[in-house]
Amino acid sequence: MSDKIQQPWFKLGIDCSNAYRPGFERYFDYKSTKFDVWVVEKSDPKFYACLRKSWVDSIESKFGLELDYFLLFYRAPHFQCPTAHIDGSDQGIAYRDYGTGFYTFGVNFVTDADDNTEMLWYNKTRKDDGIVLNRNLSAEVNYKEWLMSDIQDLLIDRKVIGTELTLVDTTRAHNIFMRDKPRWGFTLRFKLNSLDLSTWERAVEYFKPHIKYD
Repeated sequence: MSDKIQQPWFKLGIDCSNAYRPGFERYFDYKSTKFDVWVVEKSDPKFYACLRKSWVDSIESKFGLELDYFLLFYRAPHFQCPTAHIDGSDQGIAYRDYGTGFYTFGVNFVTDADDNTEMLWYNKTRKDDGIVLNRNLSAEVNYKEWLMSDIQDLLIDRKVIGTELTLVDTTRAHNIFMRDKPRWGFTLRFKLNSLDLSTWERAVEYFKPHIKYD
């Protein structure tokens, strides 16, 4: 990772192995696909059918923020997306974008305690030329994308997310490197109200008291 580019992930020292309810997968149609994304707002009954309320309450209290919704990502074993992306946000209320048109951060965890997949970050941002695609996914996410074959030499960093809650940079192009197991990943997004976290640096500063440094 270049010293001139801020680290794109920070561990928050919170174990998520008890955050979700076993069997949450049954609420989502994933068996006929290799990749999909769902958005579940807090008002949706599936929200607390997937996440334990006691865990949600503890997270909200710790961070001083109310959860707004979560994104749930599924990838099949060995599925490699041919593009890296940043997340656009013009598809309605479920995609409130913190004032930038693109998201600046996510708070993520993966359900598999033996997760061996990696999140990869590349030095491309919304200011760079890319392709804007509306994918055929359950969540109507708009992605600005770059072919992996074109950006391999722009890799910034890579990290196994695992079951520890992790603050991740979504201002830069990112992708997941899959291996031999399926991947279920949660991204938590919060109501910010008047709080300005419109850059990755601002998000890191806000979460700094919770960051676990090795």
